[in-house]
Amino acid sequence: MSSFVGHTPGPWVHYDAGEQRHDIQAIGKTVARVYCIDGDEAAADRANAALLAAAPTLLAQRDALAEALYRLANAADWAAINLTGAGIESARAALALLETRLPHG
Repeated sequence: MSSFVGHTPGPWVHYDAGEQRHDIQAIGKTVARVYCIDGDEAAADRANAALLAAAPTLLAQRDALAEALYRLANAADWAAINLTGAGIESARAALALLETRLPHG
């Protein structure tokens, strides 16, 4: 279970708000803002904002993975554990989504 109970639920979305600012929004409100202090850091600022926006998805996947590992560690019948099941596919999808959101250097 997540230790972040009570955070604004996702999905969070990253918007380039102009004027060296990036907003992270969810359910119609700004939940975070990244300011660019130095123009040379613009790519890093965009990457930071994208990572913040992915936080709820990554948090949910972390919890799902922790649960799957717990079940695996405590499984009496290893053959009964489906390692290619929906949880693993969901984690792969979340990582793929994050990969498309983050700029590459």
